[in-house]
Amino acid sequence: MKESEIKKADVSTKLELPMYDAIAAGFPITGDYVAERLDFNRDFIKHPESTFYVWVRGDSMKDAGICQFETMAYGWRAAFVLLTRTYYHTYRLYTIRAIISRWAPPNENNTRAYIENVARLTGITPDEPLGIPSEKPSRWIAVGAAMAIQECGKDGFDQFAMLRGWEMARG
Repeated sequence: MKESEIKKADVSTKLELPMYDAIAAGFPITGDYVAERLDFNRDFIKHPESTFYVWVRGDSMKDAGICQFETMAYGWRAAFVLLTRTYYHTYRLYTIRAIISRWAPPNENNTRAYIENVARLTGITPDEPLGIPSEKPSRWIAVGAAMAIQECGKDGFDQFAMLRGWEMARG
């Protein structure tokens, strides 16, 4: 689809995917736990006559906290600025539990499972202080990496972009 092309949604066909029982985001699962079938057209398209699909580019959603970064390193830079400047310096959040509780609140996530997974991946207990970012960079980088794995999985994880992002955030 071209950038300027807007397509009317075709809801005459089924668009089914397996629907799994509730799981914590980011954990890989097998197809053994299918609870039912999810049909996007049936379950999410409530007004087909006014539903359209379009490719979007640009920064129009920036104020809503949604943006597209030029490179993966710039995305990592933003993540580390959020962790070390906003969460640590502004909000005084310095443990995995405090950081994740703000990032992934219980009304939107399985926060307990998220905290446990980040703690497991980093080897840092949930209530252990991470230290000052400039003095303990490896701990903050590990937390950022574990959060990214929790959110997106390991596929496509670029540790070099992550390290470049850390350097840009500290500069």
